[in-house]
Amino acid sequence: MAKTFTPITQAGPIQAPVTAKTTLINSSSANLFVTSDELDDAMSELSISDKNAVLNALYAVKPGGSLALSAGTYNLSFANKYAQSAVLLVDIKA
Repeated sequence: MAKTFTPITQAGPIQAPVTAKTTLINSSSANLFVTSDELDDAMSELSISDKNAVLNALYAVKPGGSLALSAGTYNLSFANKYAQSAVLLVDIKA
């Protein structure tokens, strides 16, 4: 299997391919959040503090932590808007 590591320094969409095992690693000192368009739409009516509470409780990847992603598109955002990063590990199946 071929492994690729891709650094991510900006919030936005990330793609987990069907033909690979994909892991998102938080290489920052603050939480990062992994959501979907559907989830973001559902939370759009919440206040900022309520939305942050939901994100931190249910959709956060802690510093140094990782999250296995199934195939699909995800929205990545950072708790701290500055100097945060993540690494996307894609392990392509033979």
